[in-house]
Amino acid sequence: MKNESGFTLIELVAVIIILGILSATAIPKYMDLRSEAQIATVQALRGAIESGDQMIYAKAITQREHKKQVGVMCKQQTTAYNTGCTAGTDGFNVRYGHIFGSFDPIINVLDDDEGIVETDSLAATVKCPNDWCVQAWRDSVTGYSRTANEVSSGSKIAKLIPRGYAFNEECGVVVMKNFNNIEKPKILALTKC
Repeated sequence: MKNESGFTLIELVAVIIILGILSATAIPKYMDLRSEAQIATVQALRGAIESGDQMIYAKAITQREHKKQVGVMCKQQTTAYNTGCTAGTDGFNVRYGHIFGSFDPIINVLDDDEGIVETDSLAATVKCPNDWCVQAWRDSVTGYSRTANEVSSGSKIAKLIPRGYAFNEECGVVVMKNFNNIEKPKILALTKC
């Protein structure tokens, strides 16, 4: 009889058991990494919005426009502040030097007309199909409750959520702007991703 080589049944079972143990430990690690990456993305967007608002405010200060109630910042600044551009086309509204009005200022600050889509008509339970979806300037959003002072002062909330999440989940960035005073917007990261 020929000497045949191959694996025995016991060797194959041992390999299957080892692969099962490895996959049982690797899959939860992968899931944690995905969640951590999503949280980092949300925090990065919060930081980008905050930095953009501070750049707008700094620009307003240099042009001595930060004390004006309403102004327009040009996307491509070639002329003096509040001249030479129109909000909604080549500029956006600011109030006391900070982002204000529609959600266009935040999209313009991030220079991301493609990835962020204003989706007020998206149902609360529908997953965002874009890089980011926005619900602009509401009285309430899931994940953040306004204080009594914020309610009485006329503040509004906008929420950005990443792809694959819905507005009824606590994952995303919340921007709260008081429309009646000179305070900078409150920008928070919701990290239950």
